[in-house]
Amino acid sequence: MGKAMEGGLFAQALPLRTFVEKRTASVAAQLAGASKGYVPTMNFSHGGPKGGAQLVETLGGPFLIFRTKVQDELRLTQEQKEKLAGTLPGHAEATMKAFEKLKDANPIEREKKMQEHRQKSAEKLTALLKDLLQAKQQERLLQLQLQQAGAFALLGQHEAFAALKITDEQRKQFMGVAQDMQKKIQGLVKEVESGGNPAEIMPKIMKTRREHEGRIQAILTEAQRQEWRNLLGQSFDLDK
Repeated sequence: MGKAMEGGLFAQALPLRTFVEKRTASVAAQLAGASKGYVPTMNFSHGGPKGGAQLVETLGGPFLIFRTKVQDELRLTQEQKEKLAGTLPGHAEATMKAFEKLKDANPIEREKKMQEHRQKSAEKLTALLKDLLQAKQQERLLQLQLQQAGAFALLGQHEAFAALKITDEQRKQFMGVAQDMQKKIQGLVKEVESGGNPAEIMPKIMKTRREHEGRIQAILTEAQRQEWRNLLGQSFDLDK
């Protein structure tokens, strides 16, 4: 059924992916939780779009496929949908247990462990998708993942990026931009933890994200930017 997507596409990215990959509302909720010193409670539904949406927000990457809109875009058959839905309770339960274990952890340890959980979860789901999806469906899902992550996806590893012929020097520059962004976002998060209003700080975080994503794209040559646009495929609005 075609070559499977690599589980390491986003798993090897920096921890800042927690911020850059989530939508505004979910990040604001996370910051609100941080300001109170606890991990926000996750009430995953064992089935249906609600549980899938929460898993997407928490785990990201290939978990986009649990969104009804994405399934429609991929033109999943009823059999594919049913097989996929059957895995949802297991992913939900594992993630709820991960959150429960980390409720008393400090922010750094919490993110480290959650990053490990995301990677393991992505690898498990990717193994299923290798057999479940047709080649064209896998290709389109990768495009949707890249569109959601934006240029920050280039912080990870994937065989599809070979066409861009990214140099070691460019990778160093990517890392510099990412680290700079991480520092700025951490500063903003500290404002929230000190009692700042997440609703006021959230726009600053998203502005920082956009600015640094632009800096990453600027590192690419025109030929590389064209290849990147080719990888993204036809634009798809995930939030409408």
